[in-house]
Amino acid sequence: SFVGLFSIYQFVERNVRNINFLYVIVLFLTPSVLFWTSNMLKECLLLFAIGLLINTIDKFTYKNTNIYTTIVNLVVVLFSCIIILYTKMYYLIILFPLCILFVINKKYKFNHILPIYLVGIIIFGILSYFSAYIMGYDAFDLLAFKYNDSLNLAIDDNARIADKNYLEANLWAFLCFLPRALFNAIFQPWFPKNPSVTM
Repeated sequence: SFVGLFSIYQFVERNVRNINFLYVIVLFLTPSVLFWTSNMLKECLLLFAIGLLINTIDKFTYKNTNIYTTIVNLVVVLFSCIIILYTKMYYLIILFPLCILFVINKKYKFNHILPIYLVGIIIFGILSYFSAYIMGYDAFDLLAFKYNDSLNLAIDDNARIADKNYLEANLWAFLCFLPRALFNAIFQPWFPKNPSVTM
């Protein structure tokens, strides 16, 4: 997981002007990162693959690269995609349009980044909506099943849960759930609730 995080940091350092210590804190010290990378979980392998993938795709945009470097980078990209494919396949749906838009933006140097983000959101929405035809299973059904299964497990273990509402497998339910999901993904779990994170 450290290799993946460091690769993401290298990517940010090359592409963000005036990087400061805040980026380091956000990348390495947010509660979710500390928690999910502190154990032998598939998230560690996933973070490793994502870091290698975006860092290597960024290197594809460099000029004056020889054929050997290009082949090595291509092998690393394929290797990373295979890991993500067999770990959490739906992550590729998110990363695929983002990586393409990043390469396009870096090549053509668009002055306004907002249209690029809007195009990315549209592509992501289309891929998600037609995932049953593209990948053979519905992404909304899969994510809703995983969330509801985790919720049932927490309820069975008598865990303290503020929101026990189940997630429906449709686009509107996901959009309504998105703000809370983003907050939890970044700031949960809190250290007092999970002292093992600081060990």
